[in-house]
Amino acid sequence: MSTVRRRVRRGLAACVLWLGVTTGLPSSEPLADDLALEQRVVTATRTAVRAQPRPTAKVVRWYPIGRLATIVDGPVGEGDSVMWRLDFDGLERDRVIDGWVRASDLAQPYFPPRNSAGGWRSLVPRDAEPTEAQKAAVLERGGVDWDKLKLARDYSASFGTANTSVLVIRNGYVVGDWGSQSQYTLASVSKGLAGLTVMKLIDMSEAGSLGVALDLDTPAHELLPEQWLAGDPDSAKKAIRIRHFLTHTSGLEAHDVPGIADYYNIMMSLPVLHPPYTVWSYTSAGIDLMSIAIQRATGMLLGDSFNQLVAAPIGAGNFRWNNTAGFTRASSTAGSTPRDLARIGYLMLHHGRWDRGAGQEVIVSRERIRALQYGCGCGDLTYGGTGWPYGPRVAGMTWWNNLTGELLGESVPGDAVLTSGLRETLLVVVRSRNLVVVRFGLTPRSLDEFRRVFMGYVMASLKAPKSL
Repeated sequence: MSTVRRRVRRGLAACVLWLGVTTGLPSSEPLADDLALEQRVVTATRTAVRAQPRPTAKVVRWYPIGRLATIVDGPVGEGDSVMWRLDFDGLERDRVIDGWVRASDLAQPYFPPRNSAGGWRSLVPRDAEPTEAQKAAVLERGGVDWDKLKLARDYSASFGTANTSVLVIRNGYVVGDWGSQSQYTLASVSKGLAGLTVMKLIDMSEAGSLGVALDLDTPAHELLPEQWLAGDPDSAKKAIRIRHFLTHTSGLEAHDVPGIADYYNIMMSLPVLHPPYTVWSYTSAGIDLMSIAIQRATGMLLGDSFNQLVAAPIGAGNFRWNNTAGFTRASSTAGSTPRDLARIGYLMLHHGRWDRGAGQEVIVSRERIRALQYGCGCGDLTYGGTGWPYGPRVAGMTWWNNLTGELLGESVPGDAVLTSGLRETLLVVVRSRNLVVVRFGLTPRSLDEFRRVFMGYVMASLKAPKSL
């Protein structure tokens, strides 16, 4: 792997008060770091993107401070003329153009330390209006108009609940923070966490560190108990693969009442109604069957695998998971604080990479993060009558995407991805805006309308940051 020693700036907070509000400007002292292929970077100044790796080459795009990208080629040049080719986050239809950038225009992205070491850096007090100086800092470094952002919180709280929590992180800063910091039940957001865990385990299997062969095309019947086939060697269930559980395309009768009495036996006896990957039907039972299969393959509860292999490396506390009949009910029982859930969003924001202080490392591979978001390819499948009617068009593998604009509205860029749950628990990630949004609260009148209006308020508050 090519590397070059370059002096780049980190957007570090200069001073953090006891209440967690950053008050000083980020340090502008350059720090020596290794830039390398596949590393995540952020623009540290208004940045010219050039068609060729020469400082005098044609400029094809200008980006503001705070745009995220991945290094895909380079380095070319030497001294102050070293350049790297970047893959900027976002879609071509949103005028995202990749190209060559001077190394001196780049910085290392911020990653939050563990909570015991300070946790997220924040520009605002929780549940209180910032001072004018703090609002100015939110606008300058977070690129957010706080008064406009508060409209999103007010809308979230307008459904008769005192338990609404809204947490907004932009450019690595907490710029909006309302509600309890206690653990909430995440409902079907749990499915997204379960999918992330499976992808991590598949990465480990591919690397030879899991001790068992596991991939998306592993037949489910090889991992599930014999009860699932009910003694039928020719059962149609033998065609079902792990990927079909992740994409809601197993063809099993859709069952979405997890935790009902005798749930385990109900899952084991669900009949096959369609061949796999012909009908899309949202279901919780498929995710819980997958949880059983993964536990039997690894010898570890899926919830424990998540906490040890995903949450711990990124500094999150243990997520709460409920177990039923000896397995993790992965479809709906995870519990987390807003700030720990935001770490999952931040991991997704950076395509599965994290920095614990010793340089960036891969927690989950970029390939499998992409599969989580876009790996269904279900747009032409028949809608089976459960979940959103447009579900096949926006489904990934336990995560959803806004490629069509149907989930979050046209005001939200198409590269946005999310996982959501009953009572409209939301975790939204918009890479092209360096944005993570967490929302907990009671059920709005219309979930589709709520998501679009809520995120519309968030997007209307965004401006271009003026510094890191």
